[in-house]
Amino acid sequence: MTYFKGQKRKIKSAEFLYKTRGFLNAFIRNADIVKMANMAQLVNVIAQVFAEKDGMFLQTIYYTLQLFANNMFGTSLDVYVGCDTYYTNEFYLGPAEQATWQKDVPYLDVSATYTMAK
Repeated sequence: MTYFKGQKRKIKSAEFLYKTRGFLNAFIRNADIVKMANMAQLVNVIAQVFAEKDGMFLQTIYYTLQLFANNMFGTSLDVYVGCDTYYTNEFYLGPAEQATWQKDVPYLDVSATYTMAK
């Protein structure tokens, strides 16, 4: 694991894409319930932008959030995607939590919005 000065964490591309993009899609899919959401990754030690004496470093999280911010606005759509599914291995929901596994997990995780053209 690589760390920057002050213990700022460098995020691997796959780590962010697999973990955090699911939250972003869930926020869009549940927009009828979720009116405001925040992610700790935006402000804590694994932030999207690192500024140091030698310059600025944009992590992969920055570009993914930029894509969502610029393209996912308007009305959230109830999207159905038919695709193959898989079974997960056993995993824990959090520290000292109960183990679980999931079945019929779709390979595609999607969300969509619609905005009327001006």
